[in-house]
Order: sequence, then structure tokens, then C-alpha cells
Amino acid sequence: MTDPVAAAARRFRQALDTGRYASVGLRTFPRGACGDACLLLGQYLRDRGHGDWTYRTGRDTDGHTHAWREHDGTLLDITADQFNDGQPPVVATTDPSWHTRFQPFGQPRRADLNFEGPAAGPLRTDYAAAATLADTYPFWPPRPGPQHRASS
Repeated sequence: MTDPVAAAARRFRQALDTGRYASVGLRTFPRGACGDACLLLGQYLRDRGHGDWTYRTGRDTDGHTHAWREHDGTLLDITADQFNDGQPPVVATTDPSWHTRFQPFGQPRRADLNFEGPAAGPLRTDYAAAATLADTYPFWPPRPGPQHRASS
């Protein structure tokens, strides 16, 4: 894992932690938002010159689903902490042990916003806002204060 990629993922996660979303799928971020967050972060990394990342999905034995990104053996996950089992807000690793609990399903595809459908417009709106915030946040951890708020 290169430090610039991990830093970009941390900045993007911090931007998503602000809780201002147009997309319904992100309003409980990080819980239940891994698919949308995966697409947004994949687009952000691509736009910032960090390559194309693959969207991976899996289901654990309890039926919980999860999505994350992979690229050249590196796993990048900005929503693993939704499971409340000690994972940090940003996982950037070449060790797949935590993710192996999720049995793969679906076809791997590029993690980006190159799709159409009802969710595309709101996700693109959220991406523009989050990317702008991420590019202005040069620090981690997030500032103290309210987080994970859904806008009305």
C-alpha cells in the first residue's frame, strides 16, 4: 500500500463522515453504505491518479453483505468499522484475513461512477461534494464534533 493512496482514502472517509448526502444509500454511513462508498472512493482514487480499483462484494455466514476495493493485491475499505468488531475507519492492507469472512458474490467490476440508473445522479452529487472536501482535508483523524449525520 502506498502512503498517498492510504492518505487519499483517509481524506475521503473524513469527507464522508460529514454526513451531508443526496443519496439515500449514504445516509446511515458507514452502516449499510459500503457499496455506494466503494463506488465513490474508487472514482476519487481514479480521478486522483491512483489507478482503477475493483469493486468486490461478499456475504458472511450471518447474511451480512459487504463491499470493498482491491488493486494489485491491496484491499482498501472505508466502511469496515460498521461491523463493530474493532476494525478502524480505513483499512488499507495486503492482508485479506478479515475480508475472507465474506464469501464472494457478484462479478468484480471497476469501482467508479460509470453507470446509469436512479442512484447515479445523487451519487455523482455526493461525489462532487465529498471530493471537494477530501481535497481540502490534509489531516486525520477527523475533527471532534458531530459525525454520521444524515441531512434532511
